[in-house]
Amino acid sequence: MSADYNLSLASPQTQNIMYDLVSDLNERGEDMEKRIALLETKLETLLSNLQALPGLISQVISQQHRDFLEVQLQP
Repeated sequence: MSADYNLSLASPQTQNIMYDLVSDLNERGEDMEKRIALLETKLETLLSNLQALPGLISQVISQQHRDFLEVQLQP
């Protein structure tokens, strides 16, 4: 209540400056939330890719082993 009272005593120019500051802070907060959401999405994708990596490495090693054995068994 005292903040509202103090603001009502402030000059119109001060009120405009305060309004602009609050608006800017709100806008920056929204931008930050969007950036955080984007980072969360990227982290989820990265985690998914990392979880798939052991299986992919195993497949590649198995294929290389088969290819190696195939070459070794040729006359």
